[in-house]
Amino acid sequence: MSKIKKILILILVSVILLTFFTGRFFREEAEPPPIEEEEEEIEEEEDEEEEEEEVIKVEKVNPITVVINNHSSARPQSGLQQASRIYEFLVEGGMTRFLAVYDTPSNEDYTIGPVRSLRPYLGVKAAEHGGIVAHSGYSHRTREMIRGLGLKEIVSSKYLWRDSSRRAPHNLYTSIDKLHNYLGDDLQVEKNEIIPQELALSGERGQSIRVEYSNSMAVEMIRDFYQRHQAELIESFPTGAKDLLRKMFIQ
Repeated sequence: MSKIKKILILILVSVILLTFFTGRFFREEAEPPPIEEEEEEIEEEEDEEEEEEEVIKVEKVNPITVVINNHSSARPQSGLQQASRIYEFLVEGGMTRFLAVYDTPSNEDYTIGPVRSLRPYLGVKAAEHGGIVAHSGYSHRTREMIRGLGLKEIVSSKYLWRDSSRRAPHNLYTSIDKLHNYLGDDLQVEKNEIIPQELALSGERGQSIRVEYSNSMAVEMIRDFYQRHQAELIESFPTGAKDLLRKMFIQ
C-alpha cells in the first residue's frame, strides 16, 4: 500500500471518529437532565371545632328602688323575691330595713311592700341605682342630707296605696305596674349579652352565715338558696316561696 493511500485512510478514520464524538457531545448538551419534581407536602388542616362561648341574654329596664319595711308587724313582705338586688341596712331600734332594686321587665303585675320611710344611707344607695326611689316620707334631717343627690321620689297616692287588712304604718304598698307607669315614656328595655367568667374558687364550702345586727335582731342565711331564718322562723312569702337569695354579698 502506497504511503499516500495510508495517509488518506488515516484521515478518513480520524474524521469518522471526530464526527461521532462531536455529535454525541452536542446531543448530551441539547438534552438537559430530567428535573425531579418535588412532591408538595399537603398540610392536614386540623379540624378543630372552636368551643362556642356561653352567652347569657339579659333584658334590663330603668332601675327603681323601693324602701321596704322589715318590722315584725310588716312580715311577710311582698315583692322581695322579684327584686334583682336587696340591700339590708341597720336602722334605729336595732331593726333593719330593705332597699330593693327592680330593673327587670315583667309581664305580670306584683305587689311590693310594705313601703317605709327613707333614711340618708338608703338615699345614697338609691342614687347608685338610677336615683328613683319609692318611700313613705322622711325626717327633716334626712331631707337636708339627701338634698344634693337629685333623687326622684315616688310618694304620691297615685302610685302607693294602703291595705286596710293591715295596721299602719305597716300597710303601704306599691306594684311593679305602678312603678313602671311612673316612668311613662321614659321606660326603656335594654338588651345585653353577657359572657360569664369562671372564677377560681378556694376554701371550704360555707353552709350558713349568721349576721347579728343588734341584741334583738339576728339573721341566719342557710345554704340551698340561702333560706332566711329570722326570729327563729324561715321567712315565708304570700306565694309560699321560701327561697329568697341565690347570691349574697357581705360588705
